[in-house]
Amino acid sequence: MQHDAWNDDTIGGASVSGKRSRSKRMVRARKRARALEAAAKATRNDDDADDAGRRNSANEATTTTETIMLPRTSAPWFSRTLSVHEETSFETYYRRQGIVDEGEWRDFLRYLRLPLPVTFRMNVMASRREEVREALNVAKHFLQNARETRDDRGRLIPPPTRLPWCDGWQLGVDKMSLKFSRNPMLRDLQRWLVKCNNTGVLTRQAVDSMVPAAILQVEPHHRVLDLCASPGSKTTQALEALNVNGEEGSASGCVIANDINPMRCYFLVRRCAALRNATANLMVTTHQAQWYPNINVPTTDKALTERGGRYPEGSYDRIICDVPCSGDGTLRKNPQIWSEWRPEFAMGLHKLQLRIAQRGAALLNVGGYMVYSTCSFNPVENEAVVAELIKRCGGALEIVDASDRIPELLRRPGISTWNVMTMVEGNVVEYPKYEDSQASTVPIGLKRKFAKSMWPPAQSLARMGHLGKRIKSTAIPLQHCMRLVPHLQDMGGFFAVLLKKVAPIPGPQAKESTAEKVDRAYERTEPKHVYSKVSSTLVKKLAKEFGLEVYRVYR
Repeated sequence: MQHDAWNDDTIGGASVSGKRSRSKRMVRARKRARALEAAAKATRNDDDADDAGRRNSANEATTTTETIMLPRTSAPWFSRTLSVHEETSFETYYRRQGIVDEGEWRDFLRYLRLPLPVTFRMNVMASRREEVREALNVAKHFLQNARETRDDRGRLIPPPTRLPWCDGWQLGVDKMSLKFSRNPMLRDLQRWLVKCNNTGVLTRQAVDSMVPAAILQVEPHHRVLDLCASPGSKTTQALEALNVNGEEGSASGCVIANDINPMRCYFLVRRCAALRNATANLMVTTHQAQWYPNINVPTTDKALTERGGRYPEGSYDRIICDVPCSGDGTLRKNPQIWSEWRPEFAMGLHKLQLRIAQRGAALLNVGGYMVYSTCSFNPVENEAVVAELIKRCGGALEIVDASDRIPELLRRPGISTWNVMTMVEGNVVEYPKYEDSQASTVPIGLKRKFAKSMWPPAQSLARMGHLGKRIKSTAIPLQHCMRLVPHLQDMGGFFAVLLKKVAPIPGPQAKESTAEKVDRAYERTEPKHVYSKVSSTLVKKLAKEFGLEVYRVYR
C-alpha cells in the first residue's frame, strides 16, 4: 500500500497524481504539492502579465486591450486586472475631488498602476559610519554602475538614484522583481539588502515615509513621541537622529514609541533592536493614542499648567502623529485596494484622526513641532482634520511652511476646497452642507459617519480697513501642507503638515460655581433712579386715590 501511494511523480516528497491516502500527513503533503505547482505556473505567467500591464499603462490612450494588469504582490487572492472602459470608485471619487490638475491625471493613474521601486536609507549614527562605508563599497558595483542592467524579462533597469536629504537610495526595480530575480547581480543585491537591514546598517523604507521625521529635524536633546509607531521605520529614523553624534545611547533626549497593538509593538522592538546600544534612548508603550497619558499631570492638588492655562504642560519637543488612515496612497504596494476602496473608509476614521491629533497637540511643549501625516489622498483625512485642529486649539497651533526643509522633494500644495461625497451603487452622491447629510433620505448608519468638521472651513477674505490699511485674512493657510503624488518622483501617495505650538491651549472657560453666583446676585450696588414717562396728572390722581404722598426725586 505504501509503494502504491508513492508510485507517481512527487514534488517535495508528496504525490501529485497518486492514489488517495487516508493519512493526514500525506493529505497535507499533497495539498502543499498542488500549491507549489500552482505557484510555479503563476510565476511563469507573471512575466508576460507584468509586461502587458506596463505596456497598457504607458499607452493607455492608444491601447486596444480590454484590461490593465496590476503589479504582483504577495497577496494572490484578488484580481490583478482592471477594465479599460470602466472607472473604479477610486478614479471617480478623486477625479471629482481634483487632487491633481486634469493635465496630470493620466500620469497620476499610470504611476499608480506600476510597482513601487525599492528604497532604503543608510544609518547616519556616528558609531556606524565605518560599517556604512564598507557596506557601500560592497554594493558599489551596482549602486554606482553605469553599465546597462536588465531584469529576467530583458527590460532595462533604470540606474539607482541618490537621495541626499535622507542619505538614501531609490532603486529602479520593485520588491517582487528583486526578490524572485534570476539575474546574478540582482540576487546579490537582494542578499546585501537583507543582511544590511538585519544589522542596522540600512533601513528599508518608502521615500514618502521618510518625510515626517526629516522635516521635524530631531536633535540629540529632544524628547520625541511617535504616537502610532508601528512598524517602526520612523522610530528608527528618530533614534538615529538622536545618536547622530557621539556614542550610541549617549544622547540626552529619548524616543517614546507607542502603538495600540501589543503584537505590532513586539515587531517594532525587533526592528529597533538592530540599532544596538542606541535603544538605550528608546521606550516602547502600548496605549490608545487619543488618550495617551501626560507625565506632567500632577499627583498633588498643585497643578503645573502652561503659563497659567487650564491644561498641564506638554512633555515632548517633537511629535510624529502618523495616524491610522484608509491607506489609498499605498496602491502601488497594495493593488488590492483598487477593488476594495470606498470613500466611507475615510469618513469612519476622520473623528479618530482628529482626536489623536488633538492629543498630540496637548502633549507638545510650547515652541515644539508636530507632524501630522497620512498615507492617503483623501482631504477628509488630511486638510479637514488639520483645519479643525487649528480651529479647536484656539490659536495655540500654526501651520509652518516646511518647503525649505527638504527643497529637493517635489510636492503639491494642500487644497482649501473639497467635496464630501459617498458612492452608492457606483454613483457619486455629494453633500454640499452638513445638513444635507442628515436628511431623512440618508440611511441612519451613514448619518452617524458624518461630522461637521469634514467640510471645508469658511474662507474669510482680506479686506481694507481704516486709512487704507489692509487687514490680514484669518483663513487657515492649508496651502502650506504638502501632498506627495506618485508621478512627481516615482513614489507613493502621502500627506504631511508641520505644526508649531506657539501658545498654551486655552481650553473652555471655567464654569462659575453656585456660591459665586449667589454672591454676585446679592452684591450691593449703588441705586440707579429711572425717571418715569407717566404724566404728572396721572401720578397725582393715583396718589390721591390710594392716599399716597408724591415726592420729586432730584439726581
